[in-house]
Amino acid sequence: MVRVFSATPELAPPVFSKVGSYCPEAFALELSVPDAGATIYYTTDGSVPTTRSASYSAPLYVQGTSVIRAVAVRDGAASQVITNSYLFISDIITQNRHPEGYPDRWGVLGGDVKYAGYAVGERAPAHYGMDADITSHSLYRNSLSDAFLSLPTLSLVTDASHFFSESTDPSAGGIYIHTGVKIGDGWERPLSVEYIDPLTKEHFQEDCGIRIHGAASRQPEKSGKHSFRLYFKSMYGAGKLKYRFFKDETAVSRFDHLVLRAGFGYSWMHWSLNDRRYSQYVVDAFAKRTQRAMGNLSAHNRFVHLFINGLYWGVYDVTERLSEKHMAAYMGGHELDYDVMNHNGLAAGNRTAFDRMVKLAESSDYERLIGEQLLDMENYIDYILVNFYMGNVDWGDNNWYAARNRELPDKGFRFFCWDTENCFYSGVNFNVMTGAGRFKGPLRRILFGADEKSFSGGLSQHPEFKKLFTQRAHLHLFNKGALTPEASSALYAAVSDEIDPAVILESARWGTYRRKTLPGDGQSPVYSRDEHFRPQKAHLLSNYFPLRTEALINQLLQAGLLTELPSAVPAAAAFDEAEVRFAKGRMHIELPQPSKITVSVYGVDSKLVMRQESEAVDTMHTLDFTGLKKTVYIYHLVYGSYRKAGKFIPE
Repeated sequence: MVRVFSATPELAPPVFSKVGSYCPEAFALELSVPDAGATIYYTTDGSVPTTRSASYSAPLYVQGTSVIRAVAVRDGAASQVITNSYLFISDIITQNRHPEGYPDRWGVLGGDVKYAGYAVGERAPAHYGMDADITSHSLYRNSLSDAFLSLPTLSLVTDASHFFSESTDPSAGGIYIHTGVKIGDGWERPLSVEYIDPLTKEHFQEDCGIRIHGAASRQPEKSGKHSFRLYFKSMYGAGKLKYRFFKDETAVSRFDHLVLRAGFGYSWMHWSLNDRRYSQYVVDAFAKRTQRAMGNLSAHNRFVHLFINGLYWGVYDVTERLSEKHMAAYMGGHELDYDVMNHNGLAAGNRTAFDRMVKLAESSDYERLIGEQLLDMENYIDYILVNFYMGNVDWGDNNWYAARNRELPDKGFRFFCWDTENCFYSGVNFNVMTGAGRFKGPLRRILFGADEKSFSGGLSQHPEFKKLFTQRAHLHLFNKGALTPEASSALYAAVSDEIDPAVILESARWGTYRRKTLPGDGQSPVYSRDEHFRPQKAHLLSNYFPLRTEALINQLLQAGLLTELPSAVPAAAAFDEAEVRFAKGRMHIELPQPSKITVSVYGVDSKLVMRQESEAVDTMHTLDFTGLKKTVYIYHLVYGSYRKAGKFIPE
């Protein structure tokens, strides 16, 4: 027999009578090929069909979840392989904990996190099943179908050995067994990726390569659910994915790579009980979308259900990879002209311009940075603001990207949100600049200078930079800007709502991993949407977003980055600016429309002195501040969706 290795473009591939989809009932699948002299071979185990595979002679009866790959062969020549996935929800929700042909152990446990009953160097237990604690629960069992249909699906299909072979041979080892900690780094395996949107009926299938993605998240002792990176190359298929995958109108429709983020920090997979407690899965997506809402470029994202050879693998966040190809697609020019830097160092091009940019910023040389087109000041300030606002504790010497075109530098290096997961839970008053986090390295040196303990260097000392910083802060922190309570809470709620139904399935797939499969620091609960995901979302919407803007404003005032508050924040015509008068220690407020009010009073040192609220829905309010000392204070008045700020001295 002749084994099939490569495709011949002249030979038409098989045609399936039904493309991949969710299937409500069994059906007969017909395969055909235009060339009457060609023979169709097919597989159902994910492997590439060859002349040793089953030959097609009659319709295939599909009555359960199946992945079918087919090729046409004539005179030793082979067509392109076509793959389709047929998903039966009744099968998926009872997914076997020990599927046939798949190993019961995955990657090697390192020593960073240790587990009772498992030695360092031993293989981690595998985890495949859908847990009946969720799928049979009265809250969820009638919502499972809707949960699957609530997001698009990506189905990855390949020879199982490409993921799960124990071989240490770089050309044969499985990437889910050897995740790149000691061996396996950079290993790439061929597969089919298929997109199935059950709502719009959109569908595509493309062949590509896949690698494990991530740093700590690839360590088996830290997570059993790994992230991936897809590579679209001509050696596999078309060379690029040509599809409008991200529905935002600003997104491109041609891709060399896609990153499939599993969720790690603040996810139910994390080794730390504290991270699991605060799991949300949407924090990085919120950061990227906030950066775009502030008027900047940022990678797009879209949530999907992921399957591997018909096995449900959970909710994934698909995002663009910040490579030189990505930069050229969005900022123009040729990819070879881009210098791309990240927290690990040089990612593409060379680092000469970046190092000079940091050096000039350390010495507060604002004029040369502008003149030599080394740093996009507006972008850098906005980028700093979004990470400060989110209280990002794992950023500074970690989790950032920057890029600049050497030939067409525009304003200079731009920074991009990336892996922005460890946010919010250090508290509404957490100060990224001074708190226990990772705000150091070049990002801090640009702002505050080379001395990691000083706040009196860098661009923060230049009057023009401080003026621009104040303008950008006014834009984003006041008057319904992207970082105001109204805008940020609305965006966060919208992003979270996208995955809310699907979280039921993430819970069924992975919510018991730290309880039943690889328990760690204490007895974990069965993580679920209604008991864990939704309460944490409600906590953020009630206790973080309403208060964080004001807290950040005062941190920026104290740091001298925000040099003044807007004396009056322009309001919409339907709700014109409030009038504020002071007389005999009292604040008299007149609103154009009835509303409750909150007034916070701060000293010039930015510390909160007093907060008063008036619950009356009225146009006239009077607050008593006669107890304050006679000195300068700053007030923040919040009424309806608007705010006004100013200075006063009690009489």
